[in-house]
Amino acid sequence: MLLHEVFELRAAAPRTLMERAILCLDEGSFRCRADAPYIFAHISFSIKGGEVFALLGRNGVGKSTLLACLMGFQELTQRSSTRRA
Repeated sequence: MLLHEVFELRAAAPRTLMERAILCLDEGSFRCRADAPYIFAHISFSIKGGEVFALLGRNGVGKSTLLACLMGFQELTQRSSTRRA
């Protein structure tokens, strides 16, 4: 079997659910109250299935709040997000 045939077989193989999954957030923002400052504003990213994603930052900058919003425990103030599987 030639190398290019191996790549063709891999490309034709059905993708697993993890490979098809995607999480996108476009311009996500969060604040606790309408009169409070934003904890984070205009966050955008895209994660494909199987990718490793790290969320880094100092204490109190909103990392846990962002994850809580993505999991649906809290509502983003502004967003255009998509979860797809």
